[in-house]
Amino acid sequence: MRRLLFLTVLISSAVPSFSFAKDNGGERHMTKTQERKYEQRKPDIERIDLNKDGILQQKEVKAGIQSKFDEMDLDKDSLISKKERKKAIAVIKKKNRKSDTQLSDQRLNDRMNNIDANKDGVISVGEYSSHSGDRFQKMDKDKDGAINKKEFRTDFEHIHSRPH
Repeated sequence: MRRLLFLTVLISSAVPSFSFAKDNGGERHMTKTQERKYEQRKPDIERIDLNKDGILQQKEVKAGIQSKFDEMDLDKDSLISKKERKKAIAVIKKKNRKSDTQLSDQRLNDRMNNIDANKDGVISVGEYSSHSGDRFQKMDKDKDGAINKKEFRTDFEHIHSRPH
């Protein structure tokens, strides 16, 4: 559960903001802190990358999304209730403490609320998949149906340069 939530709540994810350095050519690159945070996420990528080619194919991501949803849906009713959300948030916070990442309950709740498209207080598998699929499409800059390392790093930089 902790690692595959990477695709929604990492893809919508959870590390503090920090600034980017620029090299002499003006291109953005990660600071040492950002690089360390990125390296901490590599096991998440490797877990989702079923064929171990270093590229996240859409079908691999979909399988990861479904698996993560199933892990959070404790009562197996195809909905993530507020109680289940609270448990998932607790797991995320516990994981983040281990990686020196601090997130407020409010920020995590806001991210979960964004997934709840119809604002009924529960997250359906459709809402969860749609939200994650939208993130996949945004990350897949070249629209080839896969997220390569460059696309992931670019998205990672974008997400983690925003204030929280």
